[in-house]
Amino acid sequence: MKAQLLFIVILILSSKIYGQTEEVLVPKSTIESSTKSDIFVIVEQMPEFQYKNCKSTNQSFARYMVDSIKFPSIDCFGKVYIQFVVEVDSTIGEINILRGLDNCEGYKKEVKRLVSSMPNWTPGRQRGNLVRVMMTMPIIFDPSMN
Repeated sequence: MKAQLLFIVILILSSKIYGQTEEVLVPKSTIESSTKSDIFVIVEQMPEFQYKNCKSTNQSFARYMVDSIKFPSIDCFGKVYIQFVVEVDSTIGEINILRGLDNCEGYKKEVKRLVSSMPNWTPGRQRGNLVRVMMTMPIIFDPSMN
């Protein structure tokens, strides 16, 4: 009986030893030495876009699109998803269309014009440093919204 009890106690104690996780620390110098080509998706302080006193980046982006869009055709409607990088100098780069419109010729040119002509953003920050941040946003093509 004592041997069984001792075996159970040893089994429980050994499972706690192997069940613990090891914390891995990354040296601060490794984080700070990120190159200018590093692109983040989530950072401590996300980039911000301010347009016409809107309250948020999403509202500002939507308002800018409604004010600036030129529809290639009255038949162009739907939602386009784009991805772009907010650079450390506040400009926009690396514009990509993730999902587009099948029924609208010329929308790609208009999307690239819209995004590349946007006013500057406030860049994102990670650990106090300005960083490049990838953003994904929708652009709604709906002629009735103008």
